[in-house]
Amino acid sequence: VAFSRKDIFAIKREIEEQTNYKCAVVYGTLPPETRSEQARLFNDPDSGYDILVSSDAIGMGLNLNIRRIIFNSIYKNSSKELVRLSHMEVKQIAGRAGRRNSPYPNGIVTSRCPEDLPYIKSCIEREIDPVKRAALLPTPEHLEAFGSTLGVSGLGEESDLHHVILCFHELASVEGDYFLGNQESMLEIAGLISDSNLPLRDKYTLSVCPIILYSERATDALRRFARALEHRNEFRVSTYCVNMHEVQDFDDLTNLCANINELDLLLWMQLRFASTVPINAEERELAYQLKETTIEHIDDALLNTDYLDLDHCYISSDRNNRERFLRRNGVRGGKPKGKYQRPNFVRDQNQRNLRAT
Repeated sequence: VAFSRKDIFAIKREIEEQTNYKCAVVYGTLPPETRSEQARLFNDPDSGYDILVSSDAIGMGLNLNIRRIIFNSIYKNSSKELVRLSHMEVKQIAGRAGRRNSPYPNGIVTSRCPEDLPYIKSCIEREIDPVKRAALLPTPEHLEAFGSTLGVSGLGEESDLHHVILCFHELASVEGDYFLGNQESMLEIAGLISDSNLPLRDKYTLSVCPIILYSERATDALRRFARALEHRNEFRVSTYCVNMHEVQDFDDLTNLCANINELDLLLWMQLRFASTVPINAEERELAYQLKETTIEHIDDALLNTDYLDLDHCYISSDRNNRERFLRRNGVRGGKPKGKYQRPNFVRDQNQRNLRAT
């Protein structure tokens, strides 16, 4: 389990170069259809794919037959900063190894770096904190009424969803067994479309759209679709999606995944705003065809990643992240103990499993 696309492919390549094993891969920006196909290859004992190199996406909606989890690192870059995995995240990932009614009812969890093991063990042994409160979020009706009050009071534009949500969170009071839920992603999307003259309810609908927020292509597509909605124009496929080609490098693979996100967003917009902008049947059919072809290109690329250029060391990446985290948290020198060694991947002929020694 690794937490960057480059780490995932570097580990996959090293295993396949040093052993006869083949690796399936799963990470967040891959299309759901591709993630499911990679999971199928891994679960099929006759596919030849006995190892899965994945991000924490393995803990999200995939049924996997896993005996052993190996953490490449316990540090990852979140949307804002470098963090260490929380105990709940460690449990969520580690819990994929050994599951009831699977071929492996008992699982094994370890790490590439021995220094990570005490922390992983403490996380697994820690009791799950009981849920004592439930989150509440405002509905569109709540925000429309609150926005109208702000407008009448001269405290802001009532259709500015970003401003309305910020004020709502500042002034709302929730008591008892409830708390006000996190609306970070809604706020970010609301900020992206704040310059459009859409009604607040339309902006609210857009704020829960399926989008990868850290993808510049996806956020550009969202703004374009918001402008089309504002002027009641049809949602159209961009030239990025039409002028695609087979994968030559990892940037091409990233771009194809961005194409899928844009096409999914277009199809979502057509359904959600069908009463406002009539569905263009030809454009919809084109989006479905392009999506199918794009997924085929992605699947083919994942089967042949050894031909793609990759200059990346996952061990150096983990070392740098560890040192940054330790420095930021006041550990003198910011350097971990011991020497980093590249794992020696060998076959265990008795168990037919890969182990890192």
